[in-house]
Amino acid sequence: LGDGGIVTFNAIYSIEAAIHSPNLKISLTAWSKALSPGGVIVIVDDFLSVGTSRDDPDVDLFTRAWLANAVHTTTEISHWADELDMTLVRDRDLGSEFQIVKRNYRNKVPELKDEKGRVHQAWLGSKARQRLTVHGKISYRLIVLRKNGEANIDLQ
Repeated sequence: LGDGGIVTFNAIYSIEAAIHSPNLKISLTAWSKALSPGGVIVIVDDFLSVGTSRDDPDVDLFTRAWLANAVHTTTEISHWADELDMTLVRDRDLGSEFQIVKRNYRNKVPELKDEKGRVHQAWLGSKARQRLTVHGKISYRLIVLRKNGEANIDLQ
């Protein structure tokens, strides 16, 4: 139990879900309140590349088709973490590390019109995601935020 008898956690993780949050800053705020001092939030997801505009037509299509309400840069996440008494302690570009563009997408930018007539939103969202990833407008990352304070566990 944490302060005031509230249950707290040493780790909270979100794998490919944070991007769907209606408001990621509100989600991070709630998660940080549920963390013990020294606890971590681990997020594995797509992040907007620095310099890419949310007004980019491909980004707009991706957010609508993939139901991606929370497309942010890791810089934005880091600023929010500071406001929440947390620190960004790790930011790994998993897309580059695991060569997703080369291995998964074979360096191909997909057409967003399907010759077979498919119009399902998930199909379109996945193609928009691939297009943005190949163009370097989004990246697949692992970020870790640590709540400031004395850790009561060894996080190494």
